[in-house]
Amino acid sequence: FPDVSSCIGIDLLVRSNINYNGYRFSFGMGHAEGGHHAFGYKAPLDINVTDEFETIKIPFLSFSDKWSGGTGDIIVECVDDLQFCPTKETLKDMEIMQFW
Repeated sequence: FPDVSSCIGIDLLVRSNINYNGYRFSFGMGHAEGGHHAFGYKAPLDINVTDEFETIKIPFLSFSDKWSGGTGDIIVECVDDLQFCPTKETLKDMEIMQFW
């Protein structure tokens, strides 16, 4: 993956034909202490129901590696505690990207 450490976020081109509030996007292998099976930096996605593709912008400050392995919900947001923000090293090489 390209080095995105000089960027403020990521843009995704998405489309959904169902109303679902549980979409998430994650990258990297960050692992907050005590997060047994929760690896990576995750952010919720707000995708509109439409037949057209739309670009959504997700600031890196919206990602956190402190999230629930059971629900996928963020427990502590990056903006509330910087230790859970994506690291510069991870932004230089995301290793893995996933849609949930």
